[in-house]
Amino acid sequence: METPIEGAEDLSKQTKIRYGTLAKGSTMTFFNESKIETYERMWKAMSDGGGTFVQNSREGIQRVKSEVYAYLMESSMLEYAVERDCELTQVGGLLDQKGYGVGLPKGSPNRAAISRAILYLQETTVLTELKNKWWKDASHSCGNHIRNPDDDGGPVAGLALCLLSGLVFSTTLSILQYMISLWPRDEKPIQSVPTLSALLSVAILGIKAPQEIRRKIGRLDQVESVVERAPSREMSNEKLFQNGESLDRSSTLRKDRERRRTLTLTDMRSLGF
Repeated sequence: METPIEGAEDLSKQTKIRYGTLAKGSTMTFFNESKIETYERMWKAMSDGGGTFVQNSREGIQRVKSEVYAYLMESSMLEYAVERDCELTQVGGLLDQKGYGVGLPKGSPNRAAISRAILYLQETTVLTELKNKWWKDASHSCGNHIRNPDDDGGPVAGLALCLLSGLVFSTTLSILQYMISLWPRDEKPIQSVPTLSALLSVAILGIKAPQEIRRKIGRLDQVESVVERAPSREMSNEKLFQNGESLDRSSTLRKDRERRRTLTLTDMRSLGF
């Protein structure tokens, strides 16, 4: 499996794809004078390769479309070409940072005024609007590039699949923990795998529960009905008296809860749980 070219570093470490620049242009000068190891290696490959330099950008673009060739050019020209030719694509980031300026004679009195005007156009986003107009004009722009049908999305698709799998697993685990927390602590939890699977199917997928599960759920409803009908003592702020002994409110509430819990567990055992 071949590793895709993602930038200058990948391009410099392979020999299958030839690459070059405009002859005697600023990009060629950049590689010739660079002291960075990657760019030095690329310059040596271009210098020794023969036929890697082109006379104009049109020739370089044509070689990209007809040969196994990568053309290194100024970023502004590259963006303009990619926006209008859907067979082209830009790979990697910028090799270096360069700016454009307005050339004036040395000592020109207009230098300060022109500099202020350029800064004003930049701060008011006029320059950005002009670039979008002439570089990304909808009547000439390719829009979204057509993807290769064999492209499965690469690492992005794999990441999305991992996230989706984790979401499903965590949701299922949360439902299991919730169901177990509802089960009485002194009773054995559900140990039947088919029963547990059926309950999960009902909770997650909305599948109709099997008849046996519905019978058990019905018996649980009966237990809830019995608990609701269980007598409850009316409580007040005054102390209650039973067998001549004084019981405060908290003690009576605790005993009442224990009695109701005993009734619930007894009824569940009688219903077959």
